[in-house]
Amino acid sequence: MIRMVIVACATVLLSGCAFTVYDVPLNYSYASDATSPGPLLPAIRVGEITDGRDVKNPRMILNQTNANGQTTTGGWQAEKNLSVIVREAIVSGAAKYAAAAPEGENSILLTGELTDVTDQVVTGFWTAELTMKIGVRFTATDQSTGEIVWRDTITGEAKSGKRSNAKSMVVESFNGAVTEMVDNLFADTYFRQQIAKVNRRSSATS
Repeated sequence: MIRMVIVACATVLLSGCAFTVYDVPLNYSYASDATSPGPLLPAIRVGEITDGRDVKNPRMILNQTNANGQTTTGGWQAEKNLSVIVREAIVSGAAKYAAAAPEGENSILLTGELTDVTDQVVTGFWTAELTMKIGVRFTATDQSTGEIVWRDTITGEAKSGKRSNAKSMVVESFNGAVTEMVDNLFADTYFRQQIAKVNRRSSATS
């Protein structure tokens, strides 16, 4: 469940009706200046990323709250399902950190579930600063054997600059959180070890 910390001067962020849904085009494109944590990984196929959040609207990024601090159906929604945006980011990350997966060949299948999108806002007199965090529960499967070789939850977090416009804060912090999650995934030491181990085992038996 997405929650928001509200103080009296939070009107800069929560202006408008608490039940209004605002469209926020994220226009997300994975772009990271993170250095590679090691050699190129073996081929990885990115499968389905589902949305496991307790939300009725899979496009919802951030819900509004009413005067009593209760979460409403209003808020800020992306142009498409968040799970789709997350998957596209992971595909782009795989293209940067892993070898291409040839058609018809077995490789590592990476699937996942978007589990959390949380937020916290710190307000000033005229501006606010929004921090968003996302979590994705991943499973990596060796397609040649059907064996699950790795499973873990990877998170990403980002903070917007101080803004007086809610949409710009949501875009900056959510997109940044997605990018950090992707970088954290492909930099995860155990993930890299397990993927490399499968590749060595496959090479030895071929």
